Amino acid sequence: MEGFFFALIAPLLWAMVNWADKYLMTTFGAKSIFSLLTISSLVGIPVAILIGLIFPEVLVIPKSLFLIVIAGVLYVVAIGTYLWALNDEDASSILGFFQLVPIFGALLGYFFLGEILSTKYFVGGSIVILGSLLLMYKKGTKMQYAPFLRMMVSSFLYALYLILLKISFEGDESGSEYSFWTVVFWEHLVIGLTGLCMLSIKTVRKDAAALFFNNGKLIAGINITSEILTIVGNIVTFFAATFTPIALVSLATAFQPLCILLVGVVAGYIIPKYIKKEDDHLKKVIVFICMAFGVWVMA
Repeated sequence: MEGFFFALIAPLLWAMVNWADKYLMTTFGAKSIFSLLTISSLVGIPVAILIGLIFPEVLVIPKSLFLIVIAGVLYVVAIGTYLWALNDEDASSILGFFQLVPIFGALLGYFFLGEILSTKYFVGGSIVILGSLLLMYKKGTKMQYAPFLRMMVSSFLYALYLILLKISFEGDESGSEYSFWTVVFWEHLVIGLTGLCMLSIKTVRKDAAALFFNNGKLIAGINITSEILTIVGNIVTFFAATFTPIALVSLATAFQPLCILLVGVVAGYIIPKYIKKEDDHLKKVIVFICMAFGVWVMA
């Protein structure tokens, strides 16, 4: 249970990142998705270099490198899908779908890690799914399914990413601090190299260069801060997963929508120029409470 409480640090950090991402998407539009994703992914290289300098023993190629490579690529695709969805919907509505991560995490943990899956997961999962559908509904407007389907894909890929990292860690019989930082090192190196691969595409390279050089200080400032918060959150989550069932660690993400709503409300009053005040706060709070109840049932 200690791992669950430790993992609760991540949702607050990610909530800040989510609003920063929403600001970037609102400011630069859908065309910037690949550019922002590429720039963000490239941050993985200096992070890997820093880890390599602090823990030189991680430079040994692990037996589970293939799984780590798949996990790193899946993470980049999950973030790209999330940015795509964020471009079309407000943050507090769309990101409620991250509460699907515990459901996918529980199912994948059952099939790949043999973690026990009881009836309460199906009951709680049904409540979470119902809450997700309520978030999609907006009275008097035509329901847009695409953004929410993208978030479902993103949530599934993120849960699978966590599963693969845990398998990679457990593949090292020592289960030591060395093996933990080895997985983290290679994971971020793969993420950075994925960014380099995207940079090799002419249109992406051109758009990323224009975006960075025209808005260098803004992009660099927000991206560096966001990536630091994201990486710390990811490392905290992965560390908690090394000694706690994936289903339980994934439950921590259930608090992210609430954190997003709170950060959005506060930021909307403090910096309204950058963060737009959102409507339907009461509806969202009620839905989040219902979804949190569903997650509690799963616990």
